[in-house]
Parts: sequence; structure tokens; C-alpha cells
Amino acid sequence: MFLNLLKENKFQRELFFTIGFMENQRLGLEEFLSSLIVADKLSISDKSLWSFEDYKKDISEILKLSKYLNVNSPDLLRIFDNIRYSLFIKIQDYLISNEKEKAKELMNLLDKLANEKKYPYHEENGKKCADYFRKQTMEKR
Repeated sequence: MFLNLLKENKFQRELFFTIGFMENQRLGLEEFLSSLIVADKLSISDKSLWSFEDYKKDISEILKLSKYLNVNSPDLLRIFDNIRYSLFIKIQDYLISNEKEKAKELMNLLDKLANEKKYPYHEENGKKCADYFRKQTMEKR
């Protein structure tokens, strides 16, 4: 279905993926994707990257919406987890590129605006990921 969509589109317009779109179903087009936090944009002409400050501002605005989250809804918690997982990927990228202070800032932002005690992870793995990245951003290298 995705391949047919690409063929019909002929790269005339940008395509957007939800953050839940599986990596192994993206047909190797990752280098043409730009993350927009809640969606990924596929474009052959525009591979714009956010600055750290712009990303931090945008993710903050999204995480502030957590005050409207119904913590009794498994579906909403799952969606919220996807947003947190996209933040984990960004934190991991900063750790890999040895930009630990940026990773730490993002982890602190996550803890402040989407604290797991107030907004529990839908699955235990989410908490494990948060604990892992929290530890990584605190360790001295």
C-alpha cells in the first residue's frame, strides 16, 4: 500500500507518517525523513533540521498538553508514550554525538512536563527507557 502511494504521488507532494509507522515498513527512505515530533515528513527536496532550541521549544509545547491527558485511557497513554519515545530517540542522538548537556536538558524537560509518576507509561518498557536515559545523562564520562 505504501509503495503504491509513493508511485501515485511521484514525489509531487510531501508525505507524512505518524510516529507509530514502523521503521521496517518505510522502504529504506529514512534519509528523506524529517521528524516533526508527532509525525515524520517524507520529502526529497527539503531535509530541514531543527535547531536544538527550536526542537526544545516545540517538544515543550507538546508536553505541556499532558495536563489534558486522561490517565485512565490506555489509548491516550499509548499515544503519549509515542511522543516520549520520539524524545528518547532525540536524547539518544545527542548522547551518541557526545552532546550530553543537550540530552540532559531534554531529559529534565521530560521529567518536569511529563513525569511518569503523574503520567504513567502504558508499558513497563517506557519507564525502563526513561530510567536508562536518566542514568546516561547523569553519568560523568
